[in-house]
Amino acid sequence: MRADKIKTIIGNINDLPYKTILFDGTWGVGKSYAVNEALAGNPDVCKISMFGMTDARQIYHEVLFQLALKNNVGGKIGEIANNIIEGAAKVWDKVGQARDVVQNIANERELFLLLSKEFTFLHIVVIDDLERMNSNMNLEEIFGIIEELKQCNYVKVILVANTAEMSKDKKEIFDKYSEKVIERTYAITERAESVEWSKLHIHAQFIEKFLNLHKVENLRTLEKAQRFYDDVILFCEDCNKDEFLEELRLICYAIVVESTHNLYYKEDDPNNTDSVKKMVSSIENTLEHRIGKYLYGTKSSNNLTGMLLRYYQEGTLDKEQLEAEYRLFLKSGDKPNYYKTDAEIKVMLPDLKKGLLQAKNIVELNEFADSYMVWSDILEEDNEDVLTIYKNGLNKMLKQAVRDGKEEILTHSYDLFHMSSDKVKIIYME
Repeated sequence: MRADKIKTIIGNINDLPYKTILFDGTWGVGKSYAVNEALAGNPDVCKISMFGMTDARQIYHEVLFQLALKNNVGGKIGEIANNIIEGAAKVWDKVGQARDVVQNIANERELFLLLSKEFTFLHIVVIDDLERMNSNMNLEEIFGIIEELKQCNYVKVILVANTAEMSKDKKEIFDKYSEKVIERTYAITERAESVEWSKLHIHAQFIEKFLNLHKVENLRTLEKAQRFYDDVILFCEDCNKDEFLEELRLICYAIVVESTHNLYYKEDDPNNTDSVKKMVSSIENTLEHRIGKYLYGTKSSNNLTGMLLRYYQEGTLDKEQLEAEYRLFLKSGDKPNYYKTDAEIKVMLPDLKKGLLQAKNIVELNEFADSYMVWSDILEEDNEDVLTIYKNGLNKMLKQAVRDGKEEILTHSYDLFHMSSDKVKIIYME
């Protein structure tokens, strides 16, 4: 089920026959986001995170002060609470002191159960991060509290969890008792089809194109990628060209997403004994090469990508270097291939072929061949003749390098340009 279905379910919660429901799904898929969206503006909601909580009884404290006492001062509930506070004030001399005592008294459970009897419309308790509860907390006790809450007048409980991440002992308890407490579980397997990206401070047009190419389900990762981009542009006071900033954002997203989820990592084939193919596979699985999968046709250099990757990993970024990369970007001229239409790409192919024929060294040869193969494959153009030109040219250049005693430059020339086309890589490694 997609996460956006959560809004529909909560929107009908008054009519649902269930007192306790669970939204269960992987981290970052958007469960909490959707729950918060569905309940936005509702004053009769208590939101509790189990993350960082050390005592299950704190749940009673939160529901008491978020539901029973908040926004109810003028009604029956307020009268009961004020009577309790006035009674305590006689002992503690001052009303202010009495309120502090009430807020910390041990019988908050009894006080909430008393006050909830005056509820005349639905109140909702959301308990999030169930799997992140403190290891010393007793899940049976929490289930007991949930059971007691759902028995209260006009109270329903919504649980949000990733049960797959529960510790083994907690999961055993969950499996044993959950069916007695939780009346309906909704499995959330996909992020929402429609997300209000502006609320996450993410550019909608950019992210929709990005997600169309790279299948990321985790909203939290995308937020993290956006924060990394926001961090990087603090160093870009003089880099004001929109085209450069768009590529910078793409690089930042590529670094964060691939570092987190390894979308383009391929498991080794244990039956593969071909040394060349194993070497190609090893190169493909380097993080730098996998990040390149996101950057087809961009104008920015590999050096800029490497610089930002080091900043992400090590926290050091040279502002002058970044500005130098910006100046190089401005000199590179043409619109980047990433933003061109199919028709524009098709017109560009003959120039790439010409560059391949006129290449002066292995680096140039690899670059033109790789770019031609990537974009001709995307357009589903026949490129076998260009592949033959590349193979012959490469063979000639490699022989010349050996004759000149410059074998050591071969590995270096490969590192200078991270190839993206499997066809080119296989020929080069052979």
